[in-house]
Amino acid sequence: MSAALGLGIHWLSIVFKKMESLVKRLYQCDIIKFGEFTLKSGIKSNIYIDLRTCVSHPKLVQTISELIYRKAADLHFHHICGLPYTGIPFASYLSTKYEIPMLIARKERKEYGTKKMIEGQFNEGDTCLMLDDVITSGLSIQENLAVLNEAGLNVENVVVLVDRRLHHEPIDGIPVRSVLNLNELKEYHRLFRERVMTHYKRRQEEVDCDMAKKLLQIVMDKETNLALSADVTTKEELLELVASVGDQVCLVKTHMDIITDFDWGLIEQLEELAKKHNFMIMEDRKFADIGNTAVLQYQQGTHRIIEWADFVTVHGIMGEASVAALAGSMGDCGIFLLAQASSAGNLLDESYTTNMIYIGNETHVSGFIAQGALDPSRLTMTPGVKLNPGVDNRGQQYRIPETVIGCDGSDIMIVGRGIYQAADPAKAAELYRKRGWFALA
Repeated sequence: MSAALGLGIHWLSIVFKKMESLVKRLYQCDIIKFGEFTLKSGIKSNIYIDLRTCVSHPKLVQTISELIYRKAADLHFHHICGLPYTGIPFASYLSTKYEIPMLIARKERKEYGTKKMIEGQFNEGDTCLMLDDVITSGLSIQENLAVLNEAGLNVENVVVLVDRRLHHEPIDGIPVRSVLNLNELKEYHRLFRERVMTHYKRRQEEVDCDMAKKLLQIVMDKETNLALSADVTTKEELLELVASVGDQVCLVKTHMDIITDFDWGLIEQLEELAKKHNFMIMEDRKFADIGNTAVLQYQQGTHRIIEWADFVTVHGIMGEASVAALAGSMGDCGIFLLAQASSAGNLLDESYTTNMIYIGNETHVSGFIAQGALDPSRLTMTPGVKLNPGVDNRGQQYRIPETVIGCDGSDIMIVGRGIYQAADPAKAAELYRKRGWFALA
Protein backbone atom coordinates (compact mmCIF):
# COMPACT_ATOMS: atom_id res chain seq x y z
CA MET A 1 0.00 0.00 0.00
CA SER A 2 1.39 3.41 -0.92
CA ALA A 3 1.86 6.06 1.76
CA ALA A 4 -0.65 8.34 0.01
CA LEU A 5 -3.28 5.59 -0.15
CA GLY A 6 -2.66 4.74 3.51
CA LEU A 7 -3.14 8.36 4.52
CA GLY A 8 -6.29 8.55 2.41
CA ILE A 9 -7.83 5.50 4.08
CA HIS A 10 -6.85 6.84 7.50
CA TRP A 11 -8.50 10.20 6.74
CA LEU A 12 -11.67 8.49 5.51
CA SER A 13 -11.74 6.41 8.69
CA ILE A 14 -11.54 9.56 10.82
CA VAL A 15 -14.32 11.22 8.83
CA PHE A 16 -16.52 8.10 9.15
CA LYS A 17 -16.00 7.98 12.92
CA LYS A 18 -16.91 11.66 13.24
CA MET A 19 -20.03 11.23 11.15
CA GLU A 20 -20.97 8.11 13.08
CA SER A 21 -20.51 9.95 16.37
CA LEU A 22 -22.65 12.85 15.12
CA VAL A 23 -25.54 10.63 14.02
CA LYS A 24 -25.41 8.72 17.30
CA ARG A 25 -25.71 12.00 19.22
CA LEU A 26 -28.64 13.06 17.02
CA TYR A 27 -30.44 9.84 17.94
CA GLN A 28 -29.56 10.11 21.63
CA CYS A 29 -30.80 13.71 21.83
CA ASP A 30 -34.10 12.69 20.22
CA ILE A 31 -33.43 14.90 17.21
CA ILE A 32 -33.87 12.00 14.78
CA LYS A 33 -37.11 10.10 15.35
CA PHE A 34 -38.56 7.02 13.66
CA GLY A 35 -42.32 6.52 13.33
CA GLU A 36 -45.09 7.88 11.12
CA PHE A 37 -44.83 11.60 10.37
CA THR A 38 -46.28 14.21 8.02
CA LEU A 39 -43.62 16.73 7.03
CA LYS A 40 -44.11 20.46 6.40
CA SER A 41 -44.17 19.70 2.70
CA GLY A 42 -47.07 17.27 3.21
CA ILE A 43 -44.86 14.28 2.45
CA LYS A 44 -45.40 11.16 4.59
CA SER A 45 -42.21 9.80 6.13
CA ASN A 46 -41.03 7.22 8.68
CA ILE A 47 -38.19 9.51 9.80
CA TYR A 48 -38.40 12.99 11.29
CA ILE A 49 -35.45 15.29 11.95
CA ASP A 50 -36.05 18.12 14.44
CA LEU A 51 -32.88 20.16 14.80
CA ARG A 52 -34.59 23.01 16.67
CA THR A 53 -33.68 21.35 19.97
CA CYS A 54 -30.03 21.38 18.91
CA VAL A 55 -29.60 24.80 20.58
CA SER A 56 -29.85 23.04 23.96
CA HIS A 57 -26.72 21.02 23.12
CA PRO A 58 -23.79 23.45 22.52
CA LYS A 59 -21.27 20.72 21.69
CA LEU A 60 -23.64 19.35 19.06
CA VAL A 61 -24.05 22.80 17.52
CA GLN A 62 -20.27 23.07 17.39
CA THR A 63 -19.85 19.65 15.75
CA ILE A 64 -22.53 20.30 13.13
CA SER A 65 -21.17 23.77 12.37
CA GLU A 66 -17.64 22.44 11.81
CA LEU A 67 -18.89 19.73 9.46
CA ILE A 68 -20.85 22.32 7.50
CA TYR A 69 -17.78 24.54 7.34
CA ARG A 70 -15.68 21.66 6.03
CA LYS A 71 -18.22 21.20 3.21
CA ALA A 72 -17.77 24.85 2.29
CA ALA A 73 -14.00 25.01 2.74
CA ASP A 74 -13.21 25.39 -0.98
CA LEU A 75 -15.93 27.98 -1.68
CA HIS A 76 -15.54 31.75 -1.91
CA PHE A 77 -18.07 34.00 -0.19
CA HIS A 78 -18.22 37.32 1.66
CA HIS A 79 -21.06 36.49 4.05
CA ILE A 80 -22.93 33.57 5.56
CA CYS A 81 -26.66 33.49 6.14
CA GLY A 82 -28.29 30.82 8.30
CA LEU A 83 -31.91 30.38 7.30
CA PRO A 84 -34.41 31.06 10.05
CA TYR A 85 -34.57 29.59 12.47
CA THR A 86 -32.52 26.40 12.68
CA GLY A 87 -29.69 27.52 10.42
CA ILE A 88 -28.96 30.60 12.53
CA PRO A 89 -27.07 28.86 15.41
CA PHE A 90 -24.68 27.21 12.93
CA ALA A 91 -24.05 30.50 11.10
CA SER A 92 -23.54 32.31 14.42
CA TYR A 93 -20.94 29.80 15.55
CA LEU A 94 -19.01 29.95 12.27
CA SER A 95 -19.23 33.73 12.08
CA THR A 96 -17.75 34.09 15.55
CA LYS A 97 -15.03 31.45 15.21
CA TYR A 98 -13.88 32.19 11.66
CA GLU A 99 -14.72 35.92 11.60
CA ILE A 100 -17.09 35.60 8.67
CA PRO A 101 -19.64 38.45 8.44
CA MET A 102 -23.10 37.06 9.10
CA LEU A 103 -26.46 38.10 7.68
CA ILE A 104 -29.94 37.26 8.94
CA ALA A 105 -32.86 36.88 6.55
CA ARG A 106 -36.10 37.88 8.24
CA LYS A 107 -39.23 35.76 7.91
CA GLU A 108 -41.36 38.85 7.46
CA ARG A 109 -40.66 42.52 6.69
CA LYS A 110 -40.57 44.90 9.66
CA GLU A 111 -43.47 47.33 9.65
CA TYR A 112 -41.40 50.06 11.29
CA GLY A 113 -37.92 51.60 11.06
CA THR A 114 -35.98 50.63 7.95
CA LYS A 115 -38.41 47.83 7.06
CA LYS A 116 -35.45 45.70 5.96
CA MET A 117 -35.70 42.00 5.12
CA ILE A 118 -31.95 41.43 5.61
CA GLU A 119 -30.17 42.28 8.85
CA GLY A 120 -26.45 43.03 8.62
CA GLN A 121 -24.11 45.15 6.52
CA PHE A 122 -23.22 44.21 2.94
CA ASN A 123 -22.58 45.67 -0.49
CA GLU A 124 -24.60 44.98 -3.59
CA GLY A 125 -23.00 42.13 -5.51
CA ASP A 126 -21.42 40.49 -2.44
CA THR A 127 -21.54 36.69 -2.41
CA CYS A 128 -23.41 34.94 0.37
CA LEU A 129 -23.33 31.28 1.45
CA MET A 130 -26.70 30.00 2.64
CA LEU A 131 -26.79 27.48 5.51
CA ASP A 132 -29.75 25.36 6.60
CA ASP A 133 -30.47 22.30 8.70
CA VAL A 134 -32.63 20.02 6.55
CA ILE A 135 -33.83 20.26 2.97
CA THR A 136 -36.97 18.32 2.03
CA SER A 137 -38.61 20.14 -0.87
CA GLY A 138 -36.31 23.15 -1.14
CA LEU A 139 -39.19 25.62 -0.78
CA SER A 140 -37.73 27.57 2.15
CA ILE A 141 -34.39 27.82 0.34
CA GLN A 142 -36.17 29.18 -2.75
CA GLU A 143 -38.06 31.73 -0.66
CA ASN A 144 -34.94 32.99 1.10
CA LEU A 145 -32.93 32.91 -2.11
CA ALA A 146 -35.43 35.35 -3.62
CA VAL A 147 -35.11 37.65 -0.58
CA LEU A 148 -31.30 37.66 -0.73
CA ASN A 149 -31.27 38.24 -4.49
CA GLU A 150 -33.76 41.07 -4.19
CA ALA A 151 -31.42 42.75 -1.69
CA GLY A 152 -28.58 42.59 -4.23
CA LEU A 153 -26.71 39.60 -2.81
CA ASN A 154 -25.29 36.88 -4.99
CA VAL A 155 -25.90 33.35 -3.68
CA GLU A 156 -23.68 30.77 -5.38
CA ASN A 157 -23.95 27.80 -2.98
CA VAL A 158 -26.12 26.29 -0.25
CA VAL A 159 -24.84 23.93 2.46
CA VAL A 160 -27.22 21.88 4.62
CA LEU A 161 -26.75 19.25 7.30
CA VAL A 162 -29.24 16.74 5.86
CA ASP A 163 -30.60 16.48 2.32
CA ARG A 164 -33.80 14.42 2.47
CA ARG A 165 -34.48 14.58 -1.28
CA LEU A 166 -34.28 11.51 -3.49
CA HIS A 167 -32.49 13.54 -6.16
CA HIS A 168 -29.91 16.04 -5.04
CA GLU A 169 -30.25 18.51 -7.88
CA PRO A 170 -29.55 22.27 -7.65
CA ILE A 171 -32.32 24.63 -6.53
CA ASP A 172 -32.97 27.43 -9.03
CA GLY A 173 -29.54 26.66 -10.45
CA ILE A 174 -27.78 26.91 -7.07
CA PRO A 175 -25.75 23.80 -6.04
CA VAL A 176 -26.68 22.23 -2.70
CA ARG A 177 -24.01 20.48 -0.64
CA SER A 178 -25.00 18.29 2.29
CA VAL A 179 -23.16 16.68 5.20
CA LEU A 180 -25.60 13.74 5.22
CA ASN A 181 -28.41 12.41 3.09
CA LEU A 182 -31.44 10.35 4.08
CA ASN A 183 -30.03 7.05 2.86
CA GLU A 184 -26.88 7.58 4.91
CA LEU A 185 -28.95 8.28 8.03
CA LYS A 186 -30.94 5.10 7.50
CA GLU A 187 -27.74 3.12 6.97
CA TYR A 188 -26.25 4.44 10.21
CA HIS A 189 -29.49 3.52 11.98
CA ARG A 190 -29.29 -0.02 10.56
CA LEU A 191 -25.64 -0.27 11.61
CA PHE A 192 -26.39 0.93 15.15
CA ARG A 193 -29.30 -1.52 15.57
CA GLU A 194 -27.15 -4.37 14.27
CA ARG A 195 -24.38 -3.60 16.77
CA VAL A 196 -26.70 -3.38 19.75
CA MET A 197 -28.62 -6.52 18.76
CA THR A 198 -25.37 -8.42 18.31
CA HIS A 199 -24.29 -7.35 21.78
CA TYR A 200 -27.50 -8.51 23.46
CA LYS A 201 -27.66 -11.76 21.49
CA ARG A 202 -24.17 -12.52 22.79
CA ARG A 203 -25.27 -11.64 26.32
CA GLN A 204 -28.27 -13.95 25.98
CA GLU A 205 -25.89 -16.78 25.11
CA GLU A 206 -23.56 -15.94 28.02
CA VAL A 207 -26.07 -15.82 30.88
CA ASP A 208 -27.03 -19.19 32.38
CA CYS A 209 -30.42 -18.35 33.92
CA ASP A 210 -33.65 -18.84 31.97
CA MET A 211 -35.33 -15.80 33.56
CA ALA A 212 -32.35 -13.64 32.61
CA LYS A 213 -32.55 -14.95 29.04
CA LYS A 214 -36.26 -14.12 28.97
CA LEU A 215 -35.57 -10.56 30.11
CA LEU A 216 -32.89 -10.14 27.45
CA GLN A 217 -35.36 -11.32 24.82
CA ILE A 218 -37.69 -8.50 25.86
CA VAL A 219 -34.74 -6.09 25.72
CA MET A 220 -34.16 -7.09 22.10
CA ASP A 221 -37.81 -7.30 21.08
CA LYS A 222 -38.56 -3.79 22.38
CA GLU A 223 -35.10 -2.31 21.76
CA THR A 224 -34.83 -0.99 25.30
CA ASN A 225 -32.41 -1.51 28.18
CA LEU A 226 -34.43 0.83 30.40
CA ALA A 227 -36.00 -0.30 33.70
CA LEU A 228 -38.39 1.97 35.57
CA SER A 229 -38.06 2.37 39.32
CA ALA A 230 -41.67 3.21 40.14
CA ASP A 231 -41.12 4.79 43.56
CA VAL A 232 -44.57 6.35 43.90
CA THR A 233 -46.82 5.87 46.92
CA THR A 234 -50.38 5.33 45.69
CA LYS A 235 -52.10 2.74 43.55
CA GLU A 236 -53.38 5.36 41.10
CA GLU A 237 -49.95 6.96 40.67
CA LEU A 238 -48.30 3.61 40.05
CA LEU A 239 -50.79 2.39 37.45
CA GLU A 240 -50.92 5.73 35.66
CA LEU A 241 -47.12 5.94 35.54
CA VAL A 242 -46.64 2.37 34.30
CA ALA A 243 -49.40 2.74 31.69
CA SER A 244 -47.71 5.86 30.29
CA VAL A 245 -44.18 4.45 30.02
CA GLY A 246 -44.79 0.71 29.61
CA ASP A 247 -43.90 0.71 25.92
CA GLN A 248 -40.46 2.16 26.69
CA VAL A 249 -39.24 -0.24 29.40
CA CYS A 250 -38.18 -3.87 29.71
CA LEU A 251 -38.83 -4.06 33.44
CA VAL A 252 -40.74 -2.23 36.17
CA LYS A 253 -39.20 -2.21 39.64
CA THR A 254 -41.71 -1.79 42.46
CA HIS A 255 -41.67 -1.09 46.20
CA MET A 256 -45.04 -2.45 47.23
CA ASP A 257 -44.40 -1.66 50.90
CA ILE A 258 -44.56 2.10 50.18
CA ILE A 259 -47.99 1.93 48.49
CA THR A 260 -50.36 3.49 51.03
CA ASP A 261 -53.57 2.05 49.54
CA PHE A 262 -52.28 -1.36 48.43
CA ASP A 263 -54.86 -3.98 47.49
CA TRP A 264 -54.81 -7.10 45.35
CA GLY A 265 -56.50 -5.23 42.51
CA LEU A 266 -53.27 -3.28 42.06
CA ILE A 267 -51.37 -6.51 41.42
CA GLU A 268 -53.96 -7.71 38.92
CA GLN A 269 -53.91 -4.43 36.98
CA LEU A 270 -50.11 -4.29 37.06
CA GLU A 271 -49.92 -7.81 35.63
CA GLU A 272 -52.35 -6.79 32.87
CA LEU A 273 -50.11 -3.86 32.00
CA ALA A 274 -47.06 -6.12 31.99
CA LYS A 275 -48.76 -8.44 29.53
CA LYS A 276 -50.00 -5.58 27.36
CA HIS A 277 -46.67 -3.76 27.18
CA ASN A 278 -44.39 -6.81 27.45
CA PHE A 279 -42.26 -5.99 30.49
CA MET A 280 -41.21 -7.98 33.56
CA ILE A 281 -41.76 -7.02 37.21
CA MET A 282 -39.14 -6.83 39.94
CA GLU A 283 -40.15 -6.34 43.57
CA ASP A 284 -37.29 -4.45 45.18
CA ARG A 285 -37.82 -6.12 48.57
CA LYS A 286 -34.10 -6.45 49.39
CA PHE A 287 -34.50 -9.61 51.47
CA ALA A 288 -31.83 -9.64 54.19
CA ASP A 289 -32.83 -12.15 56.86
CA ILE A 290 -32.09 -15.77 57.72
CA GLY A 291 -33.29 -18.26 55.14
CA ASN A 292 -36.49 -19.34 56.89
CA THR A 293 -37.66 -15.77 57.55
CA ALA A 294 -36.76 -14.63 54.03
CA VAL A 295 -38.83 -17.48 52.55
CA LEU A 296 -41.81 -16.51 54.72
CA GLN A 297 -41.46 -12.86 53.71
CA TYR A 298 -41.44 -13.94 50.08
CA GLN A 299 -44.34 -16.41 50.24
CA GLN A 300 -46.66 -15.00 52.92
CA GLY A 301 -47.91 -11.68 54.23
CA THR A 302 -49.97 -8.92 52.63
CA HIS A 303 -48.07 -8.76 49.35
CA ARG A 304 -47.60 -12.51 48.59
CA ILE A 305 -44.68 -11.70 46.30
CA ILE A 306 -44.42 -15.33 45.21
CA GLU A 307 -47.62 -14.96 43.17
CA TRP A 308 -46.60 -12.09 40.86
CA ALA A 309 -42.95 -10.97 40.84
CA ASP A 310 -40.60 -12.13 38.08
CA PHE A 311 -37.55 -11.01 40.06
CA VAL A 312 -36.72 -9.90 43.60
CA THR A 313 -33.69 -8.16 45.07
CA VAL A 314 -31.72 -9.78 47.87
CA HIS A 315 -28.93 -8.70 50.20
CA GLY A 316 -26.32 -11.41 50.62
CA ILE A 317 -25.36 -10.20 54.08
CA MET A 318 -26.68 -13.38 55.76
CA GLY A 319 -24.50 -15.58 53.56
CA GLU A 320 -24.86 -18.26 50.94
CA ALA A 321 -27.23 -20.51 52.92
CA SER A 322 -29.84 -17.76 53.24
CA VAL A 323 -29.68 -16.90 49.54
CA ALA A 324 -29.84 -20.59 48.61
CA ALA A 325 -32.90 -21.15 50.83
CA LEU A 326 -34.73 -18.26 49.20
CA ALA A 327 -33.69 -19.33 45.71
CA GLY A 328 -34.94 -22.84 46.37
CA SER A 329 -38.41 -21.55 47.27
CA MET A 330 -38.93 -19.34 44.25
CA GLY A 331 -39.62 -21.54 41.25
CA ASP A 332 -39.34 -19.39 38.13
CA CYS A 333 -38.70 -16.14 39.99
CA GLY A 334 -35.15 -14.79 39.67
CA ILE A 335 -32.86 -13.14 42.20
CA PHE A 336 -30.74 -10.02 41.77
CA LEU A 337 -28.10 -9.80 44.49
CA LEU A 338 -27.04 -6.36 45.70
CA ALA A 339 -23.30 -6.36 45.05
CA GLN A 340 -22.65 -2.61 44.78
CA ALA A 341 -24.68 0.50 45.60
CA SER A 342 -25.09 4.01 44.20
CA SER A 343 -25.55 5.73 47.57
CA ALA A 344 -22.65 7.84 48.80
CA GLY A 345 -20.75 6.26 51.71
CA ASN A 346 -22.30 2.81 51.32
CA LEU A 347 -20.52 -0.11 52.98
CA LEU A 348 -20.56 -2.54 50.06
CA ASP A 349 -16.79 -2.57 49.61
CA GLU A 350 -14.68 -4.55 47.14
CA SER A 351 -14.45 -7.57 49.45
CA TYR A 352 -18.24 -7.64 49.84
CA THR A 353 -18.71 -7.44 46.07
CA THR A 354 -16.28 -10.33 45.53
CA ASN A 355 -18.25 -12.45 48.02
CA MET A 356 -21.53 -11.59 46.27
CA ILE A 357 -20.12 -12.73 42.94
CA TYR A 358 -19.13 -16.04 44.54
CA ILE A 359 -22.55 -16.50 46.22
CA GLY A 360 -24.33 -15.49 43.05
CA ASN A 361 -22.55 -18.13 41.03
CA GLU A 362 -23.04 -20.83 43.66
CA THR A 363 -26.80 -20.15 43.90
CA HIS A 364 -27.28 -19.38 40.18
CA VAL A 365 -28.94 -15.99 40.64
CA SER A 366 -30.18 -14.06 37.60
CA GLY A 367 -27.84 -11.17 38.17
CA PHE A 368 -26.48 -8.36 40.29
CA ILE A 369 -27.46 -4.86 41.23
CA ALA A 370 -24.13 -3.16 40.68
CA GLN A 371 -22.40 -0.14 39.20
CA GLY A 372 -21.00 -2.07 36.25
CA ALA A 373 -20.56 -5.53 34.75
CA LEU A 374 -19.28 -8.11 37.25
CA ASP A 375 -19.70 -11.56 35.70
CA PRO A 376 -20.60 -12.42 32.08
CA SER A 377 -22.84 -15.29 33.22
CA ARG A 378 -25.05 -12.88 35.22
CA LEU A 379 -27.03 -9.82 34.23
CA THR A 380 -26.16 -6.46 35.74
CA MET A 381 -28.73 -3.77 36.53
CA THR A 382 -27.54 -0.35 37.60
CA PRO A 383 -29.57 2.23 39.54
CA GLY A 384 -28.71 5.90 39.98
CA VAL A 385 -29.11 6.97 36.34
CA LYS A 386 -30.05 10.48 35.25
CA LEU A 387 -29.40 12.67 32.23
CA ASN A 388 -27.48 15.06 34.48
CA PRO A 389 -24.87 13.48 36.79
CA GLY A 390 -24.41 14.56 40.41
CA VAL A 391 -25.47 13.81 43.99
CA ASP A 392 -28.84 14.60 45.54
CA ASN A 393 -29.36 15.88 49.09
CA ARG A 394 -29.84 12.34 50.38
CA GLY A 395 -26.62 10.86 49.07
CA GLN A 396 -27.87 9.28 45.85
CA GLN A 397 -25.15 9.48 43.21
CA TYR A 398 -26.25 9.78 39.58
CA ARG A 399 -24.46 8.86 36.37
CA ILE A 400 -25.53 9.24 32.76
CA PRO A 401 -26.72 6.36 30.51
CA GLU A 402 -23.61 6.50 28.33
CA THR A 403 -21.38 5.88 31.35
CA VAL A 404 -23.49 3.13 32.90
CA ILE A 405 -24.26 1.21 29.69
CA GLY A 406 -21.57 2.26 27.25
CA CYS A 407 -18.52 2.47 29.52
CA ASP A 408 -19.20 0.33 32.60
CA GLY A 409 -20.95 -2.50 30.79
CA SER A 410 -24.22 -2.70 32.66
CA ASP A 411 -26.96 -4.61 30.82
CA ILE A 412 -29.92 -2.60 32.09
CA MET A 413 -30.14 0.87 33.63
CA ILE A 414 -32.69 1.71 36.30
CA VAL A 415 -34.25 5.18 36.21
CA GLY A 416 -36.67 6.51 38.81
CA ARG A 417 -37.00 10.22 39.54
CA GLY A 418 -35.67 11.20 36.12
CA ILE A 419 -38.89 9.71 34.72
CA TYR A 420 -41.64 9.85 37.32
CA GLN A 421 -40.80 13.42 38.42
CA ALA A 422 -40.64 14.67 34.83
CA ALA A 423 -43.38 16.96 33.51
CA ASP A 424 -44.03 14.34 30.82
CA PRO A 425 -42.93 10.88 32.07
CA ALA A 426 -43.66 9.20 28.72
CA LYS A 427 -41.45 11.65 26.82
CA ALA A 428 -38.73 11.38 29.46
CA ALA A 429 -38.82 7.58 29.28
CA GLU A 430 -38.50 7.68 25.50
CA LEU A 431 -35.42 9.90 25.78
CA TYR A 432 -33.82 7.66 28.42
CA ARG A 433 -34.55 4.61 26.27
CA LYS A 434 -32.81 6.16 23.27
CA ARG A 435 -29.82 7.33 25.30
CA GLY A 436 -29.38 3.90 26.87
CA TRP A 437 -29.90 1.96 23.65
CA PHE A 438 -27.55 4.00 21.49
CA ALA A 439 -24.90 4.04 24.22
CA LEU A 440 -23.99 0.59 22.87
CA ALA A 441 -24.00 1.58 19.18
